[in-house]
Amino acid sequence: MSDYTQYLKNLPIMPDIAARVINMAGGGKDISFGDLEEVIKLDPGLTTKVLKVANSSMYARQREISNLQSAISMLGFKNIRNLVVLITASALFKEDADSSFLRLFWRQGIISAFASTYLAEKVNRQNLREEAFLSALMCKIGQVAFYFADRQGYENLYSRAVRDRIPSHELERVKFETDYREVGAALLKNWNFPDMYCDVAREQGQRNITSSHKMLIILVSISKFLAANHVLYPDNPIPHEDIRHYLPFIGLTMGGLERLSDSVMVSIQGDSLYNEYTGQFGIA
Repeated sequence: MSDYTQYLKNLPIMPDIAARVINMAGGGKDISFGDLEEVIKLDPGLTTKVLKVANSSMYARQREISNLQSAISMLGFKNIRNLVVLITASALFKEDADSSFLRLFWRQGIISAFASTYLAEKVNRQNLREEAFLSALMCKIGQVAFYFADRQGYENLYSRAVRDRIPSHELERVKFETDYREVGAALLKNWNFPDMYCDVAREQGQRNITSSHKMLIILVSISKFLAANHVLYPDNPIPHEDIRHYLPFIGLTMGGLERLSDSVMVSIQGDSLYNEYTGQFGIA
């Protein structure tokens, strides 16, 4: 087995503030807005961007939101958590803004994150909406670890995977003797993400899911599939037959999935929060 830890060394460390916010949400304890404010305000740049979103046209108010506690109260704890991760993660990789791989990675990530929340609602799994968002956003982070270990090599590998429609994990196994699932799960664990997110990274896209978070993994797997078709293969999408095995778990037929996939993508493109995020942070 490959020593996958070597691929974690060149990836930026998730800043302590974001890690603490993630763990506050996953600790099962009651968290006050004041507690969250105390953590976020330690990072002035993060504070500024949260306030920028709170004062954006989507949340237009008669009076400007000038403090974090008001912003947190308006946006809600889980929206703030997801926003913090999105701001932090996208900022980590801005130095390589010209990378074709990273642009595609973030486009798929943000689309799949929003798709997962819509899908959770449509199949009556509203309780998983926010966890699905963050899981879908970060579950392929192992690909970024490979990229930072070998920028040009991974650009070439990913281009071939897209061009020839070969799952990237198959090419990664040949080149790195491991794949993005294994590396991504290890990376999220190193960043102190709760176990559910590590499980999603490790098992998304798999047929035989062993994690106790099976439904979350299925929602994210379907969302990642839909996002890949939208971003990579808009004119000749991969047939939905490839994810038929998930359908009994969410109570959908193939026809129902076809209709749902169309409605999900339309809903995302009309979602003001989606447009706000992609506009503010340039990740679409």
